[in-house]
Amino acid sequence: MRQLLAIALTFLAAPAAWAAAADPLSLEQLLAGTAGNWRDELQYRDYRSNTWQGLPMQVTVAIQPD
Repeated sequence: MRQLLAIALTFLAAPAAWAAAADPLSLEQLLAGTAGNWRDELQYRDYRSNTWQGLPMQVTVAIQPD
């Protein structure tokens, strides 16, 4: 989950970083940094039982040519 949060924060902070950087990353370079196998747990609160539940998840991000 931390990895997905880090990716989300990277995309949210990207416009500010591009404005401040002398040599900004291209969109292709930025997306290439997310490639790979991501594995974690998706957590949610079950309000009926008032407990946290976890679903294992695995995501594979592959770079596709245009």
